[in-house]
Amino acid sequence: MKMALIAALAVSFIAGCTSISMTQAPQDSVDHQYMAAVEHAAKRYGTQVVWVNLPQKRATVTQ
Repeated sequence: MKMALIAALAVSFIAGCTSISMTQAPQDSVDHQYMAAVEHAAKRYGTQVVWVNLPQKRATVTQ
């Protein structure tokens, strides 16, 4: 009984993880200039940047 419960939980966990979408932001909305500036500053200090969420360009408001 205990083994069946563990197996059922494992299957539901794996099924839940496969339904998560791993899409990335469109490349035209990524702020590459900001990324380059941050990575350059990090390189000067001998550190490394790992981007979890890519920075997005801010939308401009037109009136």
